[in-house]
Amino acid sequence: MAAFLGVLVIAGCEAFTPPTGEPSAAALETGEPSPTAASTLGPPRARPTVEHACEPYELTLESWTYIRLHRDGTRPDVVRQGLDGTRVIGGTRHDAGDWHQPAPRDAFPSDPAEVFRVNARRADAEGDPPLCIDTVAVHAAPFSPLAKDPEPADLIPLDVIGADEGHMTSVRFEAPSEPGEWVVRVILGFETDPGPTTWETFYRLLVDVPRPTPDGTATAPVACAPPGQDRPSAFISVDGEPWIEAESGSMTWRGTAADGFPPDGARVNAGVDAQLTIRTDRDICAGWWRVQLAPVQTVDYRYREPITDLVPDTIHNYYGTSPAQANRFHLDVVPRGNWVIEAAFLFARSRDRLLGQTTHFWHVVVD
Repeated sequence: MAAFLGVLVIAGCEAFTPPTGEPSAAALETGEPSPTAASTLGPPRARPTVEHACEPYELTLESWTYIRLHRDGTRPDVVRQGLDGTRVIGGTRHDAGDWHQPAPRDAFPSDPAEVFRVNARRADAEGDPPLCIDTVAVHAAPFSPLAKDPEPADLIPLDVIGADEGHMTSVRFEAPSEPGEWVVRVILGFETDPGPTTWETFYRLLVDVPRPTPDGTATAPVACAPPGQDRPSAFISVDGEPWIEAESGSMTWRGTAADGFPPDGARVNAGVDAQLTIRTDRDICAGWWRVQLAPVQTVDYRYREPITDLVPDTIHNYYGTSPAQANRFHLDVVPRGNWVIEAAFLFARSRDRLLGQTTHFWHVVVD
């Protein structure tokens, strides 16, 4: 698993948003489905769409490729850009892992067996025809709250379209027919010279189930302190034990900024079912927050991939952020595993005047 938060500049102040268009890896090898999984769920179907307008994938054009998911039925189209995985560009493999699960906020509500459409475009060519797709493979696996990679035999395959079926402008497939939270992997192949190009992208589908709501809470049991001049830190406690200060990540504060790849964070050991609590430095209250859980990276990669929210966040309205809402965050239960917890806070002097944003990291081992 590999992205926590990127940076978006708004009103002279940076606000953290999920990265898009960056690679995070996954293996291209596929396996045959187990008889049980195949008979229970039934293989979703894939249908190529051969249309008249597409353009070849040119390796000489140094532009990112966007693989986007669209609704293909009668409901209004809602476009999702997936979580990119392994790429093979002109025969050169860029590998960073085996399987990826997009963040909860990127989950896509779906009806059972709803038809979706995927196409590919260069980042700087929104008005141009889509790229010509030569091959496609689509697999589905249940979402794993433990961030476990599925076994090849447990993947639910869709039809593989061979190179002789090439020059497709898009490919259609059906969501799994069984309700649940699913991860769908799409591998598109492009004809390029000197070698082939493949692009792997992951999507998270909520098939006939509601969006999960974490059991954590955000409160202000002690009076909110004024922000002060210095950027506030954050601390975590396990079952009421002494507080452990976070390692800081990207931030802005009163006109200053710092950016960089997110760290693993300060080491924290916790038992199963331990109660984890985060507090802000000096009891300063945040107006907005996002507290997320991500697996520790197994490859050298610049972003994290949060898979679970540990506290319900507020509505992210940059120009209506309350100056003071919470300074204590009681987290949902963290399952057994090797994790990174990130807390991102937004602070405001008034509802229309931001002070800054901070991110804080802990490397939490639950055993």
